[in-house]
Parts: sequence; C-alpha cells; structure tokens
Amino acid sequence: MQKKTEGYLWLAVTILFFSTYEIVGSTLASGMHPLFVSAFRFTLGGLVLLPFAKLPKASSDWWGLFGLGILNVAIAMGLLQLSLSYAQASVAAILFSTNPLFVGIVAAMAGDKLAPRDILGLCIGFVGVLLIAGPASLEGWVGPILALASAAVFGLYSYLGRGYAQRLGSATANSISFILGGALVFLLLPLFGAPMWQITTANLLPMLYLGIFVTGLAYFAYLRGLSLLTPAAGSATFFAKPALATILAWAFLGEPLSWWKWAGIAVIILGMLQTMGGKKEKIQSTKSA
Repeated sequence: MQKKTEGYLWLAVTILFFSTYEIVGSTLASGMHPLFVSAFRFTLGGLVLLPFAKLPKASSDWWGLFGLGILNVAIAMGLLQLSLSYAQASVAAILFSTNPLFVGIVAAMAGDKLAPRDILGLCIGFVGVLLIAGPASLEGWVGPILALASAAVFGLYSYLGRGYAQRLGSATANSISFILGGALVFLLLPLFGAPMWQITTANLLPMLYLGIFVTGLAYFAYLRGLSLLTPAAGSATFFAKPALATILAWAFLGEPLSWWKWAGIAVIILGMLQTMGGKKEKIQSTKSA
C-alpha cells in the first residue's frame, strides 16, 4: 500500500473517533470538572498505548514529549474546555477544527514549502467550517477566541508531534506525552478546586470510551497518518470533523441540518479533495509505530 493511501486511511479512523466526542461527551454525568476529563482520558489513552511504545533513550526526547503533553493536554485541551464556559459546544468544536490552518502557518514559519493547491485547499476548508458554524453562531467573543487559541496550540502540537512520530513511532510519541501531560493536569486539579477522582458508575463507560478510543487509538492514528503525509495535506483532513460531527448529531441527537451546514459540508469536501489530489510528494521514511 502506498504511504499516501495508508496515511489517509489512518486519518479516516482518527476523524471517525474524533467526531463522536461531542455526542459521547453529552452523555457524561453533570458535575465533572473539565480538567479532570482531560487528565483522565489522556492518561488512560497513554496507558493503553504504553505496551506498544519504546521508551526513549535520549533525555532530550523525554523533555520534548513532556512539552508535547503540555501543549496538547494542558494548554490546547484546557483552552478548549474553558471556551465551553463562554460558547456553545458546537461552536467551540467547529472553531477548534480550524487547526489545519495553523498547522500550515507553523509549517510555513518552519521553512516547509506549501504547494499553492495546499494553501487553496486549506482556505476552502476554512470557509466550509465557517459555513457549518452558521451566520448567527458566533455570539460573544471570549469563547470563540479561546477556541481559536486552542486550535492554534493544537496546530503547533500537530506539527511538532508529526516529527516525533516519524522518529520515535506514533505509539511512543502519543503514549509518553499523554502520560506526562495527564499527570501534570492531575497535579493541577487541586489548584482549580477539583476533586482528584470523579469516576462513578454513571460516567464510567463514556469515560472509558473517550480514553481508549477517542484519545488513545484516535491520536495514535492521527500522528501515524500525519507522519506519512505532508503537514498541509495530512492536517486538512481534520476539516472533515465538523462535517461528520454535524451529520452524527443530526442522526443521533436530532439536531437540525440547515442549508448552510449542507453547503459547508460540500465546501469542506471540495477543500479536502484539493489538498489530497496533488502529485505524489516525497515523504520522510518513518519508523514503524
């Protein structure tokens, strides 16, 4: 199988799991602190992948993976959870899905050359995300700004994580960074007045699903897919999340599908085809995950 095809298959698994996050999250019992949710699901996801990981030998890799954990678990997910206090969950999720634009910006700043078709595809996908958000969704400014800040940090994490996945393998990059980042967030819980343990019989199964599938397996597939593709082409598939999440919310939660959401889904597909249809590019060889 060609690396490009394999990469998109891994990312398809990622988007499928990521798109169920809001639906499963809505079933969680009320009263759970958002930082506990992040700490638990990332620590569990890291432990699930740990048997498939190889412990880094260089101290610089340990510090680098710790930095990835801080970027993703503590900062990006922390900002995203905080944005939910000021904006609707659907709006925050949609704005977070603009992170491929920030991956492209980081890649350009790092000296990676983006093909014109990649830039065009990212811009088209961004327009599609805005269409799904709707003409009256962005009420207020604190929540949307926090969600966009989360997307920017996640874009930086995606770009840096891709490099670690290429060198160390996706299982190692995810497992170690998740455990270190999750442990840090657990230690910070008392500072926010949150209990260190909030699992009950009512929220156990949803939390296990979020930790094992939406976090462990999905992130493994995400960095694995990115490691086989160019930064712009790989991250552009993330635009599919709001489209698929919108369809799933309509199917399982009965949320209405307006005409601009259908239009946004169509535009997102167009943008993804734009970035995915380029000529085959040389990708760095990767270690097996």
